[in-house]
Amino acid sequence: MWRSTPRGNGFTSRPGQNNENERLQPGQEHHVRGRYFTGRGRFPNPPRGRGRANTQRGAQSLGDLSSTNDGNTKSKGKANYGGTRKKREHPMGYKALERMLTLYPDEVVMQLQMAMSGYDLLIDQEEDITPDKICLLMKVLSHASETRSNRENLYKLFSITFKKNFINRLISFSIEFGLKAYSENSETYFDKLCNVLNVYANAMPTHASDSITLLLESCIMNIQKMSTLQEENSFLRKYQEIKHFLEEYKQRLGESGYVEHKKRHRGRWEDDLAPPNDFRELSVLPTAEDLNDNVEPFLRRNIVQGKYSNVNHYLDVQFRLLREDFVRPLRNGINEFRCKSHSQNRDIWIYENVKIVGEDIQNFEMIHYIKLNLPKNFKIESSKRLLFGNLLCLSNDNFCTLFLGSVCDRNSEKLKNGIIGVKFDSDIDLHKDSVFVMAETRSYFVAYKHVLFALQGIIEDSFPMESFIVHVEPHMRPPSYLAQHAVYDLRVMQSASMMKESEASSKLFQHVNKTTEEQNEYLPQLQNVMVMSELPYWPTENALGLDDSQRRALRSALVSKLSIIQGPPGTGKTFIGLKISQVLLHNSQYWKNPNQASPILVVCFTNHALDQFLEGMSHYTNSIVRVGSRSKSEIIDEFQINKLVKALRSRKELPADVYEMNNNLMWQIRELESDVKSWRRVVQELLSPSGILRLDVFSSEDILPDTVLQQFRGMNLQTWLLDENLCTREDMEEIAAKSIITNQLDSNSGFKSNEDVWQEDLEDLYADEERDRLVDDEDLVEELKTGVTAHDILKYEIKAKTLEESLDDLRQDDDMSDFNPGVVAIIKKLRVLKIGLKTLPRNTEQVKVLENVNFRKLDFQSRWALYKLWLSRLAEKVKKKLLEAEKEFKRTSKSWREIKDQEYLHIMRHAAVVGMTTTGAATYTNVIQALQPSIVIIEEAAEILEAHVISSLTGNCQHLIMIGDHQQLQPSATVYELAKKFNLETSLFERMIKNKIGYETLEYQHRMRPSISRLLVPSIYPHLKDHSSVHSYPHVKGIAADVFFITHSHHENLGKDEDSSSHENPHEGELVMALCRHLMLQGYDPTDITILTPYTGQFFLLRKIQRKYQVCQNVRISVVDNFQGEESNIILLSLVRSNKEGKVGFLRTDNRVCVALSRAKHGLYIAGNMDQLKESSDLWKKIEEDLAKEGAIGKSLTLQCEYHHEQMTVTTYTDILTKSPEGGCLKPCPYTLPKCGHSCPKTCHMSDKNHLEVKCPLPCPKILCERFHPCPGKCWEACGPCMQPVLKTLQCEHTHRVRCSTYNNELNCPTVIEKELPACKHLVKIACYIKPETYPCPIPCDIRLECGHQCRNNCHVTKDPEHLSYKCREKCTKLAKDCSENHRCKGLCHEDCNYCTIMIKKKALCGHLHEVQCCKPRADIECRNKCRKLLDCGHHCPKKCFEECGGCQVIVKKVVPECQHKIQIECCLPPSKLSCNGPCVIRLECGHQCQARCNEPCTASCQVLVKTSIMCPKNHFIKVPCHYRNRVADKESTWWHCSEPCGTMLECEHVCKGQCGMCLHGRLHVACAEKCDKPLVCGHICKADCSSDCPPCQNQCPLRCVHSRCTSKCGEPCRPCQEKCMKKCKHQRCVTLCGEKCSVSPCEEACSMKLPCGHPCVGFCGDPCPPLCRTCDREELTEILFGSEDEDDARFVLLEDCGHTIEAEGLKEWLAQDGGEIGMKQCPRCKKPIYNNRRYYGFLLKAYKDVEAVKKKYFREKKTVRKQDLLLLLQDTTVHLEFVVKLQTLELHVSEKFRHLSDSELNLLQFQAQVIHKANSVLKKAPECTSKLTKKVHFVVNRVFEQKLRISTQMMEEVTCELQRLAVLPAFWSLTKRIFQYNNQILSQIHKKLLMILGPTVKFDTEKEKETINLLKESEKYLGGLGITNDERMQILKAMELKQGHWYKCPNNHIYCITECGGAMIESTCPECGAAIGGESHRLRDDNAVASEMDGAQYAAWSEENNMLNYDMDNFE
Repeated sequence: MWRSTPRGNGFTSRPGQNNENERLQPGQEHHVRGRYFTGRGRFPNPPRGRGRANTQRGAQSLGDLSSTNDGNTKSKGKANYGGTRKKREHPMGYKALERMLTLYPDEVVMQLQMAMSGYDLLIDQEEDITPDKICLLMKVLSHASETRSNRENLYKLFSITFKKNFINRLISFSIEFGLKAYSENSETYFDKLCNVLNVYANAMPTHASDSITLLLESCIMNIQKMSTLQEENSFLRKYQEIKHFLEEYKQRLGESGYVEHKKRHRGRWEDDLAPPNDFRELSVLPTAEDLNDNVEPFLRRNIVQGKYSNVNHYLDVQFRLLREDFVRPLRNGINEFRCKSHSQNRDIWIYENVKIVGEDIQNFEMIHYIKLNLPKNFKIESSKRLLFGNLLCLSNDNFCTLFLGSVCDRNSEKLKNGIIGVKFDSDIDLHKDSVFVMAETRSYFVAYKHVLFALQGIIEDSFPMESFIVHVEPHMRPPSYLAQHAVYDLRVMQSASMMKESEASSKLFQHVNKTTEEQNEYLPQLQNVMVMSELPYWPTENALGLDDSQRRALRSALVSKLSIIQGPPGTGKTFIGLKISQVLLHNSQYWKNPNQASPILVVCFTNHALDQFLEGMSHYTNSIVRVGSRSKSEIIDEFQINKLVKALRSRKELPADVYEMNNNLMWQIRELESDVKSWRRVVQELLSPSGILRLDVFSSEDILPDTVLQQFRGMNLQTWLLDENLCTREDMEEIAAKSIITNQLDSNSGFKSNEDVWQEDLEDLYADEERDRLVDDEDLVEELKTGVTAHDILKYEIKAKTLEESLDDLRQDDDMSDFNPGVVAIIKKLRVLKIGLKTLPRNTEQVKVLENVNFRKLDFQSRWALYKLWLSRLAEKVKKKLLEAEKEFKRTSKSWREIKDQEYLHIMRHAAVVGMTTTGAATYTNVIQALQPSIVIIEEAAEILEAHVISSLTGNCQHLIMIGDHQQLQPSATVYELAKKFNLETSLFERMIKNKIGYETLEYQHRMRPSISRLLVPSIYPHLKDHSSVHSYPHVKGIAADVFFITHSHHENLGKDEDSSSHENPHEGELVMALCRHLMLQGYDPTDITILTPYTGQFFLLRKIQRKYQVCQNVRISVVDNFQGEESNIILLSLVRSNKEGKVGFLRTDNRVCVALSRAKHGLYIAGNMDQLKESSDLWKKIEEDLAKEGAIGKSLTLQCEYHHEQMTVTTYTDILTKSPEGGCLKPCPYTLPKCGHSCPKTCHMSDKNHLEVKCPLPCPKILCERFHPCPGKCWEACGPCMQPVLKTLQCEHTHRVRCSTYNNELNCPTVIEKELPACKHLVKIACYIKPETYPCPIPCDIRLECGHQCRNNCHVTKDPEHLSYKCREKCTKLAKDCSENHRCKGLCHEDCNYCTIMIKKKALCGHLHEVQCCKPRADIECRNKCRKLLDCGHHCPKKCFEECGGCQVIVKKVVPECQHKIQIECCLPPSKLSCNGPCVIRLECGHQCQARCNEPCTASCQVLVKTSIMCPKNHFIKVPCHYRNRVADKESTWWHCSEPCGTMLECEHVCKGQCGMCLHGRLHVACAEKCDKPLVCGHICKADCSSDCPPCQNQCPLRCVHSRCTSKCGEPCRPCQEKCMKKCKHQRCVTLCGEKCSVSPCEEACSMKLPCGHPCVGFCGDPCPPLCRTCDREELTEILFGSEDEDDARFVLLEDCGHTIEAEGLKEWLAQDGGEIGMKQCPRCKKPIYNNRRYYGFLLKAYKDVEAVKKKYFREKKTVRKQDLLLLLQDTTVHLEFVVKLQTLELHVSEKFRHLSDSELNLLQFQAQVIHKANSVLKKAPECTSKLTKKVHFVVNRVFEQKLRISTQMMEEVTCELQRLAVLPAFWSLTKRIFQYNNQILSQIHKKLLMILGPTVKFDTEKEKETINLLKESEKYLGGLGITNDERMQILKAMELKQGHWYKCPNNHIYCITECGGAMIESTCPECGAAIGGESHRLRDDNAVASEMDGAQYAAWSEENNMLNYDMDNFE
């Protein structure tokens, strides 16, 4: 797998690996196999499986699908990842085997099975294997055998390894070692082989007993011969035990028959008896024998006080008790069922008539759906039955055979129909059609199963904490990792978030927010604490922030190998646990092995506790992994392991082999899943076919006999089965009657339950329990969506659905009635088909007879019965294929889950903390065993069964910390007898305390007020003390006492729980809920109050009562057991039990009482029957005494009014509701309402003290209107308008009642009277106020329209009386427009008739028949068939029939008239210049030929080069483009165009191919375009582009030997072969390693071998034989090279690299020559380097070492370009605008592709960035010369950016020189401009020198740069820019004392100054030349300028830019 794992800043090696030289360099990650993927994924695309396209299965027929399963299942899904991988040719080498020992065992198993590992070649190797290598191989296999989490793949490895040939080889080695004297190799060999054979024999005894018996006998015999080993006898004994085990197993395998078991009659206990068999041989799953009540199981008690004999004794007791705990309920319940007993078994439920109704695949597991025959109205979906993981036992033979499974799918919708998903542990596939009886237990089977398997897998030698757990030794020892003088940093005790960086976060979890290490203030007393020192020398409680007991507990936890911390309620168990883990993580250097890092394992009983603990840890570390069900905490959900796995998968950071195998197996499973689902669909389709299959479907599967096939010749199944003449009415009636009966029988099996609010209560109650069982692995599996259906595989002749669709299509045509012949035929065929498909199967034997008769004479039902027989035969065949596919799927799925465990392991190993519940720990026992955590912290340890704790520990556990309280809840066992009589409920935590193992108790409780804690002290906790913080709690409002027990004698009822096993007490329920209401009315928040009860029946009752009180809706109600570890301000406790028998159930258990009484902080109120309780236990008597002393017990509770301080005594809930209806007393509220001033109408109330919500009920006193009507509303209501009714007489003299507020409004009289409408004279009844003139007449119109229809409107004589605008809405009775077939119009009568659109067949004018709309004339039919006419040109018309002929598209040759060019063009097109692509024939004005094409515009700017009189600096006449010759501005601007060849010899010794102008006349040459082709030091030719420095050779290294070949590049240093040298002959043998110089000289004897021709070999003994024969190939062999080739005794040597045969003596002298050059020796004939010749290996090795030295020097001295340096170089915000794009391009290139760039590319990028900066600097320093300088600078920059992969050293040097030249040019130009103003001879000489130095042909190197700068500085002495010396200028500036920017110059460059602000305010004249100077309003004249040469200023003093830098002559660098 991976070699190293990133952690911190370096890398941490695997176990035993030297990491010194293994650190990865940047960019190297993807070159190392198995390391993390960093951007280049090995599998960028999903692997494609066999025959798979997209996500759909490729099989499209039954034959195709069957071919994919028959005999090819093992090759399924082998993906082709990115192409064909080259097959490995060499077996696994020595170094590869050595590397395996540095990996984890599970990784070794994976690596050895990799296709390219070479392990299979090593096992099958026919050549000899050295003893050292075989011993190493045994070490590797022994190491691999230690895996605990990868067993399935280990078994595969054994299958690969233990083949016949390899076993024979092992036998040979055993004999060889036996014949030799004792050696270390022999001891290692027999020791490691014994380990491997032991694991192999136990894992695969059937195979082992057949294959390794002879090997064992050989080992035993040879060990006996070896005296040294015989004396010790240990190996011998182990081998004999393995042999004895296999012999016994083989004997048992051969035995048969039923062994009768007799009931053992023993005493009560069997503690002293030896077990009858080894518990490791017992079946974990229950067997039929386990259900036999005549067999009494062998059980021994859990030894609570005292020690066990040994580890096996301890494990045997724990295993048998735990197994019996889930088997016994099953046994008792099934035996009661067998005896038809009516007694009720509370731990088991029986379901009859259970059927398997379906199958599915979920999360890559086979799921079977079963249908339960349940009574109506039974709410299974809301019961505690069938919870996830419950054990189910199905049987169809009265439980003689068992099929075991567990609930895995509890979908609520399916549950309503009685359907659940079951995962079977037994093979039920052959019994799917049976009817079963099912037994269910409450046991969480999955947890039992995994823990029992884990107990069987524990090895005695590696049992953790044996001295404490088994032998209960009280002497406490420190963890083995802790030294006596270890110094811990305890500063984390004062910080909740401080943590060292390595443990605070993991690089693997990138998406999780990083926790930073908090730098705490210096605390010397905590920084260096000698942790092993005695307690008095530890820091004080105040320094640690703890109380005294917590301080003792902290020390004990850190220094004790087994630490036990008891935490009574409220003492801060979680707090101290978090502090302990924080200290351990912060000081992890003591316990964490850098070579085998492991996290701290945290185990909790519940998900809630785990989330709470991990949330606390998340404050100081984010390196957390949570394993188990989904977390309710959003914080912890980020650490869910499946989320982390998905993140690593997406980033491809999982180990390469795990990633590859996961991908491979994932796609295998997906293909197998597709197969399984396809087969299932086929089976379902065959059982209920939808049509008639094709005959070849049956014949291809050999379903039909030959006699049957002969009768079907010339006839198909459809014709034979659908003969309607045979289907009589009697057949129809008989078949219909049978199908009705069957449907009725089927319909009686379903039911649907009603829902009520009780369901919600049950779901709340059981939600947490089910969540604790769930293990979340759904996120890792994506649902497979396959498009293959049964219809794709089964080919039909005819289907009912197809006929129905055809019938629907025909019926859509209105004219196509059911009497149409075509429709009638389809209807008959469909009816006959449906009747035939309903035919019920007959007796098989009777139908078989029909196959031998004449088929044509069979009646209808017989034909269909025969067809159904063939379908059933085909279905049976398909079922067999389905079973095979399912088995293969299960096997592959199991392998994939082991790979998933490897993913989990990888993530866990990189975490600081791994958290699990006990369920998760049980499920992933194998993963924990492989993880090997050295520190385990168990929270709630006293609630966990001992076996669960043991399965969470590993042999590497060095430190176990258990935190809990055994005086609260205990572990829960299913069987009461086992819990009490066999001590199964005693936890390891409690057992250690009872055996006097040292423990610490936390003494200060921080939860309960003293009056509550006194109930527990000293009754339960004698030493528990109150912390000072609990004395300041507020008193409970509304009740006189903070603690009170309300005792009563009201009896309980049997509850409404689904099995009537719980209890309820209505009196207590009503009382407690009324009290809750009273408290809520005091203003408490719902979260302040919790109602507890120990019984589920009371829970349901309380929830029912709660719904009556709205104010109590959000108050939590919980069962006591579910509230463990939680707290609330006020607890209301209902104890329930009160009965005539005096039974109190588990209320007599101190533990549960302790939990119930310790949850409250401020107030505790209990309702129960104290008289009955105190009789049940002494604890209740003490509690009563304590309550009586405080006056806190009685039959009545005293309530207290917070306002009036009145006290009220209440006994029942009615008293509370009566005496305190609003939370206060019965006195009226004394306050007035703020809105109206009335007194508050309520009785005394505590809520709404400000009376903002109180509504005053008094009548409103306000008057609403002028008639003095009072307001009728309440005082609190808003007054509205007066609604009092009054009488009002209208103008029409009608009187009506109206509202007072509307009296003055106008009122329309509503009295109905009869009036005549004036327009139509109709009498109508209308309201009085309506005018008849405007009223529309309601009488229907009776006019008949012109179309013959009646008008449908009412009378409308005033509007359109002639119906001119009326639109008739009746259906049109006319023919459709242009109809040719008498079709009716489908529009409305008023609409214009539409064209007839009914499709009919018509002939077009061309004669073709078309289906067109009826209205379409023949002439308008567009016939789209191809036209068959000939055109005038003689070619066929290319168009369609309906189109006009023409447009011939045949390509022909034509001549263009304008240019006379011949062109190829379509026949229909005229030739023109636009179509001509020939050269233009036009001449331009300049006389040159136009360079464009005929179809292009003529050239505007002639590009023909013309010779000018201008010469370049190298005296070449310059040719410029024709258009440019008249626009030449100056000579220099034309120099670029010099096109003469450069011809300079470059440093690479190639001639420059550039042109004079482009090479800047020799200053900057273009890049050499030649290939390098220089010989490299290795002998290969350099293939890179020309460069003065050749890169390392990229060819494959030619170095090889007989063992292996070098896989590196030739330019990289090689690793010498470490195998033994194979050079040997009969005269001598080399004993050194292959990669070293041979220990013997080459053998000089002649080779004795014969060539294929029969003549003797001409070579030497031990050398490869030369192919040439002295006789047959004499001419070729004796060709003179060194001169002695033709001598008769000459011997020859074969050079394997080139194949030449060379005379030996001459070759030896040739190789011995040393010419002083470094390089490999070469063949004297072909000069090819010699790498591989064993005879002269000494010469070759010497030469190779010189070559190797060169390679190493290169890699040692080469400069590394770092990404951060490049990015820093590119982050320049002041870059010149022209360079921004180039800089951004470089930055993007570096950011995205850095890791993929070669060294030469990185050097190029770095140089390009430097050039940009230098060019930017040049332009910035000369702003006045920008236009002149920019083109030159851009030329240089572009030249550099033209280089793509590398840049030569010469170009880098020339670019640098040219940029330096450009940097000084502005200064030179300035000097040239100013020098003519002065007549100074010295200045002229300086200028001449500069002209020579800066000449266009002169390379501007460093020396010339220095000389130039010195000359420019010297010129300032004489020029100074002012005509005075510099000293004089400085004196003037000093005398004037003006700031920069005050000096200016006139148009003639005479200097003057402006004082004060420096701004020009007036104009004047120059005193020297009279020119105008100055300016106005601070604005200088345009012809004046700032005199920069005077004071260096670039801008005027008054300008904003006056502070900008100016040109500095010294700043050229």
